Formats: sequence, structure tokens, C-alpha cells
Amino acid sequence: MNHLLTTAVVAASLIGGDLCAAPLTRDAPVPVSTVLTVDGVSCGLVTKWDGGDMRAGMILENGLVLKHQGMAQSAPVSFEVPFPCAKPLMDLIADLCAGRQKRANLVLADVSSGGTPEVHALEVHNALLAEVRFPALSSKDPLRVTLVFQGDYAQSSAPPPPLPGALRNGFVPTSFGFEIPGVDLSRISRVEAFTIKRKVAFDDLGDSKGATMTHAEQTEIPNILVTLPREHSDGLAAWRDASFAASPGSNEKNGTLNLLDGSARAIVTFQFTNLGILRLSVVPNAGPAPRLMQAEFYCENISITVPEIKTEATRRTSS
Repeated sequence: MNHLLTTAVVAASLIGGDLCAAPLTRDAPVPVSTVLTVDGVSCGLVTKWDGGDMRAGMILENGLVLKHQGMAQSAPVSFEVPFPCAKPLMDLIADLCAGRQKRANLVLADVSSGGTPEVHALEVHNALLAEVRFPALSSKDPLRVTLVFQGDYAQSSAPPPPLPGALRNGFVPTSFGFEIPGVDLSRISRVEAFTIKRKVAFDDLGDSKGATMTHAEQTEIPNILVTLPREHSDGLAAWRDASFAASPGSNEKNGTLNLLDGSARAIVTFQFTNLGILRLSVVPNAGPAPRLMQAEFYCENISITVPEIKTEATRRTSS
């Protein structure tokens, strides 16, 4: 009887007391941030990073009945940074825009909230910048861009010593202005997000385990979409009508998009060369609201001017 009572008391202690809680309690996760270095140069903290792991493709045979593991390749690495970004990144954006295949070695290292390096770091070797994604312009949010890199391979490593770096919020445009000579664009309210990119492909070196090397194809220049009130779209309509009546390419224009600070000073300038208008369409309304129009332009060249650096993107055609 005493033995049963003792067992019951011990069981009750394990269920309701500290003895039960101890083995189930885990250390709280330590908040970490991610520091980026490019060829050994600190570029500050990044957010929303993803990728870098090895991923195998799938081979289908016999009418999709048989499936096999294909060649393993390093997944692209993407992350978000303030814009304008650190100079090493701006240099890589310039290379992407100009169609150059400049490569870099990246390290993404986790650091604790106190700045102490964690055990996790990812090295991306021989990486090419494949995309730079610019957000839509319509609000007072900090300007941040997403960069996508493709490396020959990536691997985990011990983190490097902590380097100076801070999470900047990015430039906050107070306003922006889009200008095309001869066309009134003073009432544009929104510029849609756009991406300058190129395809990065793998060359199989004959190793079934996935020994590969990356190469980049031509840079793709995106179309630009803008929104403005219908009552202020007459200039665009006139340009559209004249362009559609003229011979192809004969009525192209150049344009400039300035992102302005509180003193109306241009902090970032996008220059568009050989702009052509593709459409001027009504924006559907969900209910009673002022009627808006959306214009879509193509362009052959984009140059980006920020303090101390100028980049140029050119649509390349096959010779």
C-alpha cells in the first residue's frame, strides 16, 4: 500500500510540478539578423533571404510513368536590401544592366541581436546577379529591392568575424516625377513594379552528381506601366494615336523617372531610351471612383543614376 501511494505521489509530482516541465522546456530561439558580404566587403544587413540549398530535378521516362532523380543544382539565393544599396551591390547591378558577366562570392552569415556570429553561414561561390526587382511606386514606404543571385554552388561554413553593418530602411521617396518630352505626365499616381533580369543556365560538366557551371544569357528590359487620371491622359492618347499611325519605331521618345526627397532633389533617376507606347487602357473600378487609365511602354535601354554610380541596361539582340 505504501509502495502504491509513493508511486502515485511521484507521478503527481511529475505531472504537476517542475520535474515534468524540465524535459519539455527548450531554450527560446535567439533572434538573429543576416549580414551580407560581397567579395569580403560588408554590405550591411539583409532581410527575407531564401535559397542556396541543393535541389535535384526529376527525370520522367516511359510516358511519365517512371521517375528518377535528376542532376542536383544550387538553388538561386534571393534577399531584400535598401535602395540605393551598398557599392559592391550597385556595381553588380551595373554589370547586370550592361550585360557583363561579373561574378562575386557572397557570404550570408547569421548574427545574434548582440552582434555575435552564430554557427550558420552560407557561402555562394562564383555568383551571377540574375534579377533586380524594383517595387511599385505609389506610397511613402522605404525603397527596397530584391536581388536574385545564381551561384555555381553554395555551402555552409563557419561564420566570418562580425563586420560593421546596419539595417538601413532605405530611401523614402517623398514624391516622384515621370517626364516624357511633349507628353503631360504630371498627374501620374503610380508606377508598377518592374524587374531587370537575365536567365542564368547551368552547363552540365558530365558529373552525374551535379558538377556544373553557370552562364548568363542576354539582359531583358521590362515594360513600364503607369497609372493616371483619365482627365489628364490626353497627351498619352495623342502620342498613342500618332505612334499607331506612323511607321514602327519612328515615334519613340526618351523618358526620365526621378525619385525625389523632401527638398525635391532627385536621389534616384531612371532614364528610359527609345520608349514606345503599347496601350492606354481603362483601369477597372470596384465601385464609384474617379476613372483611371493605365499606359504601358516598352523601352530599349534603362540607365539608373544614384549618388556616385551610374548603371545602364540595354536590350540586346542576336546578331
